[in-house]
Amino acid sequence: MTPSQDTSDATSNIQTPNHQNAKSCPIRWRRLGFCVRLEVWRFGSWKFCELAPFLLNKKCIEALDLLQWPGESIMTKSVLRWGVRAVVGVLAAAAVSTAAPVEAQIVRVGSTSESRQAFGFTLGYFKVKGDDGRVDDDVIFNNQGSLLFDTDDFNAATFGAEYLFALTDYIELGAGISYYQGSTPSIYRFTDDDGIEIEQELKFRQIPMSATARFLPLGRQGSIQPYIGAGITAINWRYTETGDFVDFEDLVFPGRFVAKGTSVGPVILGGVRIPVSDMWTVGGEFRWHRAEGDTGGLDEGFLGDKIDLGGTTWNFAVHFRF
Repeated sequence: MTPSQDTSDATSNIQTPNHQNAKSCPIRWRRLGFCVRLEVWRFGSWKFCELAPFLLNKKCIEALDLLQWPGESIMTKSVLRWGVRAVVGVLAAAAVSTAAPVEAQIVRVGSTSESRQAFGFTLGYFKVKGDDGRVDDDVIFNNQGSLLFDTDDFNAATFGAEYLFALTDYIELGAGISYYQGSTPSIYRFTDDDGIEIEQELKFRQIPMSATARFLPLGRQGSIQPYIGAGITAINWRYTETGDFVDFEDLVFPGRFVAKGTSVGPVILGGVRIPVSDMWTVGGEFRWHRAEGDTGGLDEGFLGDKIDLGGTTWNFAVHFRF
């Protein structure tokens, strides 16, 4: 076999993509005075799936030894050859990972079928767990023995952000964070000696950080995409009572009591989303989580050793696929 035949075989399997905007640039591979022109197409924002058969061809790898860089030292030439081999290896791996299983195709990056990641924002309403379902020795429940307030007054707006990654067309992984803060005024069930109400303000804050997995029974490509999921959440929480209080000797004093911590618990979710374009989806979601924190009890000035962090969230969500 002549050198020209050897090098021409290395390029004989190249398939020219049918793309009207493709531009070509020549690369010369030299050996013993013979020259072969290899046309390389620039795809712009299109994938190079059709290059996979060529890049994985054994003769393509062997042809790297034909490369010459006039004027360079032997050491530099060796380094450059290995650099080109590394680049070709990366291109081959990328080409294989993006190629279709049966035949090579050119797919537009950013289309709905190829977008595996999404970033979104949520805006909703968080409802704390009711009195009949709160944990034993819960401080909010116990406070109602001496203070007048409604547990539902802690219900408030919540907002957050999340990142989604599709493992398959039916399975997604997610990571998100949200913020909630509710508060309510309260008064003692009795007044002071002058008939003046003894007032406080109770505040409750949660910052859940969640890791979830979702199952989409109809897949990610439908016009309507329902899903269910579950995961784990770590909740950074803070509960405060500020105002005037009554001690064990019936004396009124000003005070501020703070309990805080981070608690871990399960989260369950479900919802539906609707694509409004190739890149945007809107939808609604329901979340339920359960966890509890330690307040320190009477030693820290609280009427309960626990605080129930559980509740449900109704969210409106907007996601951008990329």
